[in-house]
Amino acid sequence: MWSCFRSTKTHEQQPDEEGFLVNGALLLQELISSCDAKSNPLRIFSAQELNQSTDNYNQSRILHEDYNYILYRGLLIQDELSVLIKKFGEDDELYIQQTINEITIASQVNKHAKVLCLLGCCLETKAPILVFEYAPNGALSDHIHRIPKSHPPMSWERRLKIVLDIAEAVTYLHLGSSKPIIHRHISSSNIFLDEHFGAKLSDFCLSVSIPFGETHVDAQVVGTFGFLAPECLSTGRYTEKCDVFSIGAVLFEILTGNRAYDILQAITSQFIAQTVLSSEMVTELYLNANIFQVLEKPEQVKACSNLALRCVKEEPEERPTMKEVAQELRHITLFQ
Repeated sequence: MWSCFRSTKTHEQQPDEEGFLVNGALLLQELISSCDAKSNPLRIFSAQELNQSTDNYNQSRILHEDYNYILYRGLLIQDELSVLIKKFGEDDELYIQQTINEITIASQVNKHAKVLCLLGCCLETKAPILVFEYAPNGALSDHIHRIPKSHPPMSWERRLKIVLDIAEAVTYLHLGSSKPIIHRHISSSNIFLDEHFGAKLSDFCLSVSIPFGETHVDAQVVGTFGFLAPECLSTGRYTEKCDVFSIGAVLFEILTGNRAYDILQAITSQFIAQTVLSSEMVTELYLNANIFQVLEKPEQVKACSNLALRCVKEEPEERPTMKEVAQELRHITLFQ
């Protein structure tokens, strides 16, 4: 028997019936069409339960803000469990459909250890509200760019482990099911860190699956500039190599502490391409960026720089696959 939800409602609770029925029908349709009859249990939360868990979405509970959503720290009273609650700022049809899409995709990849686990959702509100496992160290972008400034620089060992975690997660998206899943929105803002700074990939609202027998999918151009592959911008055609480009951009941010948009502009002007291939200039670049007090394991840094450059090649065919990226990163961790 195909099942999807576990509800926590009591008879006393009165949901917004219209929102619940509309969102529930949309979600059920998407899940049935995508899950290949596999069970993907999700918990259904009431709006009242999530209001209580966030102190009515108090600003002091905000952990991370993006252009279209706010992420709150919630505490489920009955479970005594800290969670992340993702609330979209807009209630228009586009955001509703993106939220449904995120639930659909996340429920398929939930079991992977490097994916931020979707625990459930609230369907009573016009735009569904999502509930994820808690990631106490927040978004990777805040640490890379040191927001707030009190964040200490991350060690090189920790940075390398984070990018390997995400490479393994994206490899799973591409190879872990019968239809490859293209994330389409990989960025340092969509990578969250658990209590041990293990990386968790999140935000599947723009993700798409490549149909059976096809090598690509044509879709509306979306994403964050700097992480978006050039062929996506020019053609709207998405393949696994688009995610590889995004991983390269994340790796450059991890390496330099600079933002992907600025780094890729520098690559275009040949500055970075000349810099990363000289170990002396690599040392100077990283130390000037105040990432490391001393340059740890320079051979690892140089190898990662070269890998990042290959990931952001203009021609998709010249980029490695995600499986190759993950394998190479595992090999780099063995360098002394």
